[in-house]
Amino acid sequence: MVRLFTAIDLPGEQKRSLHEMVQTLSGIRVTPVAQLHLTLNFIGEADATLFRKLREECLTITMPPFSLRLEGVATFPSHGRPRILWAGLAPCPPLIQLQQLLKKILLDAGISQEKRPFHPHITLARIKSNSRTDLSSFCQNHAQLTFPPFTVTDFHLYSSNLTKTGATHNLEQSFKLQGDAEE
Repeated sequence: MVRLFTAIDLPGEQKRSLHEMVQTLSGIRVTPVAQLHLTLNFIGEADATLFRKLREECLTITMPPFSLRLEGVATFPSHGRPRILWAGLAPCPPLIQLQQLLKKILLDAGISQEKRPFHPHITLARIKSNSRTDLSSFCQNHAQLTFPPFTVTDFHLYSSNLTKTGATHNLEQSFKLQGDAEE
């Protein structure tokens, strides 16, 4: 059994900038720069047969590359004690379309999906339960954060191993988006 998820990777310079931005905060566990990504679908545990089927089905997705732009920071949950510090993305219909295509593949394979609506974000850090960091001022100071748009040309299937220090992610396969890039 292997724990799987689908994701989009960020350009290296944007990953490094996001990672550096949160280094000033205390009371958080910063996401390693190599693991900053946009999760499309969490799959969970999969045996070898399901793993192979998912890889085959992901190859059937056809849609053109599209642009994404990181925009702003906030925390989850929005009320009460925050647990996750994240960077958001500008609205992007093709991103939602890709996530929904993958969701259908998973549902057809019998994998139940999260009940909450898809909220595209990049997890920057997990907030420790005893954290006294002033995240509200950090989020206010970075509310207008934007990066140059980048073109998404592929998505990925990752495995995830849980350890005492957090999850480690391994790239299992990449899937090219085919067609003319959006204008």
